[in-house]
Amino acid sequence: MTVIPRPFLRLYLLERYLPHVGGGALDAAREAEQWIIEGEQPLSSATAESGTAIGAPFAGGFLVDRIVEDGKTFALVVAPKDGGERSSITWKDAAAWCESLRIGGSANWHLPTKDELALVAKAFLPGTTEIEAFKAGGTEAFAREWYWTSTEFSTACAWFQAFSYGTQLGCVKDDRVRCRAVRKVLI
Repeated sequence: MTVIPRPFLRLYLLERYLPHVGGGALDAAREAEQWIIEGEQPLSSATAESGTAIGAPFAGGFLVDRIVEDGKTFALVVAPKDGGERSSITWKDAAAWCESLRIGGSANWHLPTKDELALVAKAFLPGTTEIEAFKAGGTEAFAREWYWTSTEFSTACAWFQAFSYGTQLGCVKDDRVRCRAVRKVLI
């Protein structure tokens, strides 16, 4: 039996089961995963500096993790499914829709970057999460489908995140997939 560390699992699956993926796409997938390997260790199960547990209601949504940018620590918060998620929307419309949201008295919602959405998937992937509300069939569960990120792959494509297996790939911006807003709160 081969044991594959979790950060490498998605790449292993791409290489093993998607042989039609060309070298360029595979290199891009590897690059997308690199931040997990080299970045700061995210919170795994406990609390952000706020003392709130991952998956608990926080700042108008649900706490995902803490992130550090420019020496400042932020709580990454995902919007509630009701009011914070859309299906069948283009990339451009998804970004505008997320920025227009007013949830929990806050207006600073946005379409997540590929790194932010990867943290959301790590915490709330329906088949692996331990958070009851985000498990498959739960009130806050993500559909086992693709979700937009704000990160462009090229001029015609943007990254999107699968909530079935956790992979990220590039997609034509005019395609219609799901989106769910996030926000960052200084903690």
